[in-house]
Amino acid sequence: MIPELGHFALALALALSIAQAACGLYGPQRGLPRLTAAAAPLAAGTLLSVTAAFFCLMWSFVVNDTTVANVVQNSHSAKPLLYKLTGTWASHEGSMILWVFILVLCGGAVAGFGRNLPSALRARVLAVLALIAVGFLAFTIGTSNPFDRVWPPPLDGQGLNPVLQDPGLAFHPPLLYLGYVGYAVTFAFAVAALIEGRVDAAWGRWVRPWALAAWSVLTLGIALGSWWAYYELGWGGYWFWDPVENASLLPWLVGCALLHSAIVVEKREALKTWTVFLALLAFGLSLLGTFLVRSGVLNSVHAFANDPSRGVFILLLLMVYVGGAFALFAWRAAAMTPTGIFAPLSREGALILNNLLLCSIAAVVLVGTLYPMFADLLFGQKISVGPPFFNTATLPLAVPLIGAMAVGPMLSWKRARLLGAYGEGYRSPQARQLEEGESAPFARVRSYEAGVKLVDQDRFSVTAIAYETRLSYDLAFNAAEGSLTRIGPTTRRGLVGYLQASPIPGFTSSVSATFVHATLDSPPPPTPSNPSPAFVTGQQLPFVPPVVVRGDVGYRRTLGSLVGKPIEGRAGYGVTFLSPRPLPYAQQAAAVFLADASLGIRRDFLEIGVDAENLFNAQYADTEDSFVSNWQTSSAVSFLPARHTAAGAPLSVLASVTLYL
Repeated sequence: MIPELGHFALALALALSIAQAACGLYGPQRGLPRLTAAAAPLAAGTLLSVTAAFFCLMWSFVVNDTTVANVVQNSHSAKPLLYKLTGTWASHEGSMILWVFILVLCGGAVAGFGRNLPSALRARVLAVLALIAVGFLAFTIGTSNPFDRVWPPPLDGQGLNPVLQDPGLAFHPPLLYLGYVGYAVTFAFAVAALIEGRVDAAWGRWVRPWALAAWSVLTLGIALGSWWAYYELGWGGYWFWDPVENASLLPWLVGCALLHSAIVVEKREALKTWTVFLALLAFGLSLLGTFLVRSGVLNSVHAFANDPSRGVFILLLLMVYVGGAFALFAWRAAAMTPTGIFAPLSREGALILNNLLLCSIAAVVLVGTLYPMFADLLFGQKISVGPPFFNTATLPLAVPLIGAMAVGPMLSWKRARLLGAYGEGYRSPQARQLEEGESAPFARVRSYEAGVKLVDQDRFSVTAIAYETRLSYDLAFNAAEGSLTRIGPTTRRGLVGYLQASPIPGFTSSVSATFVHATLDSPPPPTPSNPSPAFVTGQQLPFVPPVVVRGDVGYRRTLGSLVGKPIEGRAGYGVTFLSPRPLPYAQQAAAVFLADASLGIRRDFLEIGVDAENLFNAQYADTEDSFVSNWQTSSAVSFLPARHTAAGAPLSVLASVTLYL
């Protein structure tokens, strides 16, 4: 009787979740307050139903009900009560009940403690959580029903896996699932913000506690699971880079970046699009981890199940939820215009560096974890990627990350200075195209630089350069005259960093960063035509990008042969970040973030390639300026400085055929 009640409670929870999703989406869209308000009570009803189902299953384990197949396979009457209780989630079916229980518990928390949220936003968040619950309740009832009966019932159960007979089982899965599912709340907030088309400081303030809670419990779950696995299985070290361990590390890394970027949204109302992207990605990686653990595609002692049919179901859920969310992101992200302005050398800038490094480490871990699976699927090769790859590839990224963690908290918000005299900013690439002593049409150049380069055979190299470039005269755009004006001598000081890593044959990754602080040493002398020059000593030169960051990953390998000639394939992906450039009248140009990709296949002297620039079709200004103009179409002409922009290139795809002669 109790198992049937649990099964009925699951079915009731599925129906309530569907109603919750419908009310939470339709009510705010149509402006119906009663339907909007109904989402919270329905969330409470769903929580009660799943709680009833969870305790029905737990009761079946406590009384050793051998008519339930799940109890027979994972319990025994002689086991202590602790292992009977923890046996509830020791199997795939039971763990799915725990997964759904924590999901609806989060929904109930949003309904109960989110009364200060706008009603429409809260309803949409609850609707997204309900849609996720619908998928996983359907998965549990349809393919992983923990209440399936067995007849005739055996005299006793088979007992719990000896490896799982440990107090760690009582805490590790619940903590890990609290972290995984906690990111469903930040995911729901992100999707709700995309639907509304609005992200502001209040949104960052609402999301950050959920991101912190999910990251904290996931940290505890990972730490406890690592300790448990190492003393139980006899592994050494602090991290074994097991595929399933990596599956939990991925959302932890991205969630850490999300936690930091949410601070920038709350404090400066910047990084809005990036923060929403991280919220979607963190939960997407949580679902990916669920798929990897339960589909049997990875070989690990941690894997829960080896059932491809279940894996396909979870993969479909992953495609629907994450794919749909990113499609919505592509459609609506342009509406989230950042309003906060800050200098690159600031606490916000340090948080951006923190984000880039954390996501780079996550990308390395993701590639190393999934590469064996794709190599087997595409090329029929059985390979393994072990600790040497991960240690070599992540160490060059972890070292600057630790440095940024030490320096970042000491910087001030919005604008900071290092060593007092060296302001905020980065190297001008144009200035470094001039060699020492070279005569330019308008200047003489003096350049000094010193650097160090560390090389570890062919695996990675690190280069750091400090430099100073002095120009006897320079040109700058005079906003008052609307033309280039010859100004006095200028100085550019900065740093250049370059990291290249090739952890495995054919795979190459690189990151470069250029920093410059460009200032005017002395203003041009007054002339009869220009008695008061617009430029003053020490001012930051306009239009010089303070920060230029470029990251690339590439892979090249032999795919096979054709008529005795090898066929080589290549793939590459790169991103470029150009920081806000200073403009006249104390304005700042918008930051530019672009991505590009390249694919190619070559046989002998013939190569066919496809290159895509501005891969995500970002709308950005190629050039920006502030100056007075009367180009306005209105009758009232304003002589105040106005922003003028030239649009950057849109998404461009180029197919090419190259002959190597």
